Amino acid sequence: MFKAKGKRIKASDKQLVYHFFLTSTLLTFLVILISFHLKALLAVDWQIIRLEEVLSKIQTSYFIASVTTGFFVCFILVLLFYHYRIDKIKELQHRQKLARMILQNGWYESKQVQSEGFFKDLSSTKVKEKISHFPKMYYLLKEGLIRIRVEITMSIVLPIISTPLMVIKGNL
Repeated sequence: MFKAKGKRIKASDKQLVYHFFLTSTLLTFLVILISFHLKALLAVDWQIIRLEEVLSKIQTSYFIASVTTGFFVCFILVLLFYHYRIDKIKELQHRQKLARMILQNGWYESKQVQSEGFFKDLSSTKVKEKISHFPKMYYLLKEGLIRIRVEITMSIVLPIISTPLMVIKGNL
């Protein structure tokens, strides 16, 4: 009765693999650095902090060793993820390719929006394109099969008229 649709493809998925690895390694790196320097961070008086004190702490061998350890652990984490979870990486790559396909072919509705400049007192004449409707597309990798569900609208003006979701099956 209940069927999983899969992961929804969004416009922000065009850099999905890069964002996934950057976020996961950056969070891991920060957790490692904080765990190494937690005692020093708790002892800092944040009301009167000076640049000279910060620079003197950074140039120690303990800080360099903790950064090196952080990079090494992140590298090992990426290698283990690539070795044991290659299907997850392929899934991310497929979702990224689908999002890029939609964006490159222009299969979305957009509207022109006047963007405001950084300074409010200066008039801005920049017109920016903003996505108003991104098609509903779902990606599911299950039992070696890729299932892509797409809502096909018959008209851009009348989004009410639509066909049922179509399922495309293919081998990996």
